[in-house]
Amino acid sequence: MMEVEVKVSLTADQADGLPAQLAALGFVPGETVLEEDLYYNAPDRDFRQTDEALRLRRVSGSRKETLLTYKGPKEDVPVKSRPEYETGITDAQTARSILSSLRFSPAGAVTKERRTFLRPPITACLDQVTGLGSFLELEHLVPEAEKQEAAVEGLLELLAALEIPQTALERRSYLEMVQHTGCGEPTAD
Repeated sequence: MMEVEVKVSLTADQADGLPAQLAALGFVPGETVLEEDLYYNAPDRDFRQTDEALRLRRVSGSRKETLLTYKGPKEDVPVKSRPEYETGITDAQTARSILSSLRFSPAGAVTKERRTFLRPPITACLDQVTGLGSFLELEHLVPEAEKQEAAVEGLLELLAALEIPQTALERRSYLEMVQHTGCGEPTAD
């Protein structure tokens, strides 16, 4: 599966007005959850250098689950597109023990409150990220690389309909941003 994503930084006023704007464009409010992400680095390469990500995510709120996600390198397009593979984990502590036994080491942590809005095949996520502020992510998962260009165009058109300029685009991951600010140090569970 290929994740095509547009992420933009929002002002407080933009974040406050976004739910109404999304509703006017046909998006239906979804759930609000807390996501606590612990990122890992491989023993044989530095994922910061290879532009990969391995994440263990704990979700709490309207649903509770733990997910293990691998994201491949970002492609060179105006938005963030990359291969993504994700699976559910029934025992987070065992997953951490497996990763540790394989010499994967914690590389950073990101915590955010995420409000989702749905208009298939697009998911809009209004994120409040600890230490960083408010962001909007527009996500479209496409099964084939050939459909990626159309997904990019659709997301950029949606961004324009929300009156958010492309100058607000952010290609860095939340992990990259928190590492830059120093607010995402991994913690022991």
